[in-house]
Amino acid sequence: MRILLSSAEPEEARIGQDVGAAGVFADPTALAKAGPEWRRKLTAVMNEIEGPVYIQATEQTTERILAQFDQFQRLLDERMVATICISDSGMAAARTLQDALIPTNITAVVTFNQAVVAAQSGADYVSVCFGQADNECCGEATGTAAVIEAAAAYIQRHGLDVRIIATDVRDPDQFRASALSGAHFAAVPAGLIATILTDARSEQIAAECAAAWKSIRAIK
Repeated sequence: MRILLSSAEPEEARIGQDVGAAGVFADPTALAKAGPEWRRKLTAVMNEIEGPVYIQATEQTTERILAQFDQFQRLLDERMVATICISDSGMAAARTLQDALIPTNITAVVTFNQAVVAAQSGADYVSVCFGQADNECCGEATGTAAVIEAAAAYIQRHGLDVRIIATDVRDPDQFRASALSGAHFAAVPAGLIATILTDARSEQIAAECAAAWKSIRAIK
């Protein structure tokens, strides 16, 4: 599973770069946090992190969704992955973008059935939202991880060329569940990356290694 940095803050780009983030997930929450200067800030993040930029439309009609992505493309150019909430109008917009050879990501997916429809639609990515997935998947009471797992199995079984993104990943348990359930990517905020990198046991090991090296240097 690869990490996508969920941020449009330049000061958070370095940690994404350090862990080899595969792209930037610029959803409306990240852009709202960046504030009025989100374009400048997102550009700065893009200068630090290579790979696609997943940016989400907020309009509701097909025409307005397409117009919004036309504006986004002027900023992001060929790095843009058009991220669209699953709906009738959203899928119509996605089809138009796919015909124009623009990569698409169907988001706000919360059930297995939605994941199946999105996966076979021609989309390049399907985003399953953590904490929002329906309580029913394949007839069984489940959570988000099970929706991802079932979708991943379906995609593999039918040989579909689509990748799953786990979004709204907010704690280490959700990150672990994303990886184990078969997500190809996880959209992760910088703070969570820092939390995952920090563990008292790791710090203890590092301290013991430093002490051992100091004792070696002390030997004449």
